[in-house]
Amino acid sequence: MKPGCALLIALLLAACSGAERTPQASEAKQSAAATTGDVPKGAVRPRRVLALHSEASDNPIHASFIRQFHAVLKQQSGNTVEYYVEHYDSERFPGEPQARLMRDYLRQKYADRKIDVLFPWGPFNLQFALKYRSELFPDTPIVYYTATLDEVRDYPLPPMTGVLNLDTYERTVDLVLRMHPDTKEVFVVSGTPQRDRSIEHDIAVQLEEFKDTVKLTYLTDLPLDRLLAIVKRLPRGSIILYSRQQHDEAGRVLQQSELVDLLSRSASVPLYGPWLSLIGYGSVGGVVDNRDAGAAKAAELVLRVARGARPEEIPPERTPRVATFDARQLQRWGISEDRLPPGSVVLNRELTLWGQYKVYISIAGLLIGLQSTFIAGLLVQRIRRRRAEALLQRSEQRYALATATGRVGVWDWDLETNEIYVDPALKRALGFDDHEIENRREAWEMRIHPEDADRARAAAQAHVDGRTPDYHSEHRVLHKDGSIRWFVAHASAVRLPDGRAVRVIGTDTDITELKVAEGRLAESQHELARVFRVSALGEFAASIAHELGHPLNAILLNAKASLRWLEDATPPIEEVRSALRDIADAGNLANEVVHRNRALFRHHTVDKQLLDVDSVIRDVTLIARVRLAKSHVQLETRVHEEVPLVCGDRVELQQVLLNLLLNAMDAMEAIDPRTRRLSIEAVLAGPLLVQVTVRDTGIGLKGVDLERMFAAFYTTKSDGTGVGLSISRTIVEAHGGRIWVEPNDGPGATFCFTIPVATGRPTGPAQPPRQTKAHGPRAQPRHPEAPHAAPPRPTRSSA
Repeated sequence: MKPGCALLIALLLAACSGAERTPQASEAKQSAAATTGDVPKGAVRPRRVLALHSEASDNPIHASFIRQFHAVLKQQSGNTVEYYVEHYDSERFPGEPQARLMRDYLRQKYADRKIDVLFPWGPFNLQFALKYRSELFPDTPIVYYTATLDEVRDYPLPPMTGVLNLDTYERTVDLVLRMHPDTKEVFVVSGTPQRDRSIEHDIAVQLEEFKDTVKLTYLTDLPLDRLLAIVKRLPRGSIILYSRQQHDEAGRVLQQSELVDLLSRSASVPLYGPWLSLIGYGSVGGVVDNRDAGAAKAAELVLRVARGARPEEIPPERTPRVATFDARQLQRWGISEDRLPPGSVVLNRELTLWGQYKVYISIAGLLIGLQSTFIAGLLVQRIRRRRAEALLQRSEQRYALATATGRVGVWDWDLETNEIYVDPALKRALGFDDHEIENRREAWEMRIHPEDADRARAAAQAHVDGRTPDYHSEHRVLHKDGSIRWFVAHASAVRLPDGRAVRVIGTDTDITELKVAEGRLAESQHELARVFRVSALGEFAASIAHELGHPLNAILLNAKASLRWLEDATPPIEEVRSALRDIADAGNLANEVVHRNRALFRHHTVDKQLLDVDSVIRDVTLIARVRLAKSHVQLETRVHEEVPLVCGDRVELQQVLLNLLLNAMDAMEAIDPRTRRLSIEAVLAGPLLVQVTVRDTGIGLKGVDLERMFAAFYTTKSDGTGVGLSISRTIVEAHGGRIWVEPNDGPGATFCFTIPVATGRPTGPAQPPRQTKAHGPRAQPRHPEAPHAAPPRPTRSSA
C-alpha cells in the first residue's frame, strides 16, 4: 500500500470517529468518568493495558504469545484488567508516514481511555512508543518485550521495565560451532523492511567474539532469487544463520516460515536460527527462547505495574532459553543426537514401532503370558456357562409359557431415567414387534385409550408418591389393528430407605375375554331387568285374557240365540229372558274377574322370612357391578350397625332395589362420568321400620310429574315401559312399607322406601308421603308409628 493511500484511509477513519462521537456526546460524557477516574463512590476503576505488536494479527508466533499473555493476565488479575491489542504490522507497512498514521489512529481511538500500562512488543514498537509517548500516553509507564535496548538509547527513557531476550544469536552460534568444530564460514541471512541494516548491526555486535574464529558473511536484503542461488552453492564447512528476510524480488511479503522452508530446501548446508517458531519449517534448531514462559513473565510485570508498582524499581527479567532441535533436519544432515548438548529438546522425532508402542507391546506380552494361565479356567467356565444357559433357557421357556397361558406381561419402569422395559410378549399381544414400541414411558402410555389414560396415570403417580400401597388399574389399550383390548395392571414400587421410589415393577394381564363375557352378562342382566319390569303387566294381561274368555263366550252365544229367537213370529219370551239373564250373569262374572285381578296386582302375596338388609344390598350390588363399571359409576353403600333384621321376601326386595339402581344409573348417563356417584344407605327409622335410601347425582326430577311417578305405565324415558316403579310400589306396600322420592339439594334425586323390622307387626299398606314438585321443599316421611292410610286407587289415566 502506498503512503498516500494509507494517509487517506487514516484521515477517513479519524473523520468517521469524530462523526460518531458527535451524536454520542452523552455517551462520551458517561465514559469520561471512567477515563478520568471519576467513578461512583465505592467502585474500583478497572486497570487498562495496551499491547503494541509489530506483526500482523494472523502471525501464529504472535497469536500464541498473545493467548498466553492474556491468559496469565486474566487469571492473576481476577479478570479486573481491560486488555487492548493493536498490530502495527511494520514489516508490511514500513516508514515514517505509516508511523505517523498509526500515531494519529491511536490518538483518535484511545482519546477517551486512560491507559495504565503500555506494553510494546519488539524493538520497533518500543522505539515507536518512546518516540510518540508524549503525544499519546504521556504519563503511562512502559513494560517492554525486546531483544535489546541498544536501538533506543538515543530516546529519553521514561520509567520502564520489561523482559529481555538477549544473546539470541551469540549463544546459537556458540552452540553450532561446538557441534560443527570444522566450520570455517557462517552466512547470516538478515534484512529489514526499511533496509536500514539495523538487524545486521545488532547481529554483528553479538558475534564480535567469533570474527577471529570463523568468517562472517552477511546476506542482507538480497532479492529472493539471488538469495536462493547463493545458498545452493555454499561451500562445505559452512552453515547458515537465519535472522530475518521477508521480501522477495516481486515485493510480495513472505511469512518467516515460508521463507525458511524455501531456503532450507535449496541450501547445501544446515540452516540454524534462534527462533522456536521456525523449527519444523527447515531450521535445524538453536538456542531458542521459551515464548510461553516469556509471555507469562511479561504479564506478571505488567500486572505489578498496573497495580501501582514503580517500574524503575523492578529489574528487567530474561526469557528462559533452551537448546532445541528438529529431529527430521538432524537426520537429513546426518547429525547424531550424541553431538547435542545435555538437556537439549528434540522435536518432531519419528518414533519406531517399539518407541511408539513399547508400553502396549509390553502389556500385550504380559497378557499373552497370562492368557495361557486362564485358558483352562475359561474352559471350565465355558462348561458351567453352557449348563447355566441351558437352565436359563428352560426357565425362560417356562416363564414364556406361563405368561402366554395366563396372558400376562411383565414391565419395569425406571423412575430415574423414565425408561420402561415392556415384555415383548405383551407387545405381541397388541400386534407389535418388540422394536415398534420404544422403551420409554411416553411411548407405552400412547397405547392406552385416551379416556382411560389420565385415570391410569393418576393411579400410577399416587403409588409412586406413596399415597397408595400398590398400583392397580383396569384400562383399555389400543391394538395395532385399531381394536380395543382390556388389561388389568398390578405393580409395586421399589423404594429407598427414605421412602423415595426408584422403580416400579408390575404386570399387565389381558382380560379382554373376561370383559366381553361381563359385557354379555350385563346385557343379559339388563334384558332380565327389562323382562321383570314388564312381567307384572304381562301376567296381568294374560290373567285377564284367560279368565274373561269364558264369560265373553257365554255372552256371545246367548246374544246370538236371543237374536234368532226374536226373528220368529212368536219368539219364546222365556227363552230370551233366560238368555238375557245368562248374559247379565256373564257380565257380572267378567266384572268380578277384572276386580279380582286388579286386587291381585295391588295386593301381592309375600313369602315373608327374616332378612338381613345388608346381605340384600350386597347381592344387588353384585348383580349390578358390571353395569356400574361400564357406566363409570362410583357406588358407596352404608348399613348402620343398629339396623335389625326385617321381615320380607328376598327376591322381591332385591327387585325393588335393583329397579331403583337401574333407574339411577339411567339418570346419570347424560352427565360427566367423573361426577357419577350413587349411594345406598340403610338406617333404623324409628323402632319398627328400616329405611333404605338410594341417592344419585343424575339429571334430577325436573320435568317429572311426581304425582304420577309411581303409577303404572308412566315414564319419561323413550324406551321405558313405565311399570318398574309401579311394581316397586306394589311390592313395598305389600310388605307393609312405603316408597317415595325427594329432589336433592344439589344434582340428582333420592328414592326411599321402608320395611318393617322383624319384631314388629305389619300394619298393612303404608300411606305414601305427600309428593312434591321437582326443586320444591324436601318431602318429609311420615312418622313410622302414625296410622297408614289406604293408598289411592289408580285413576283411569294412570292405570
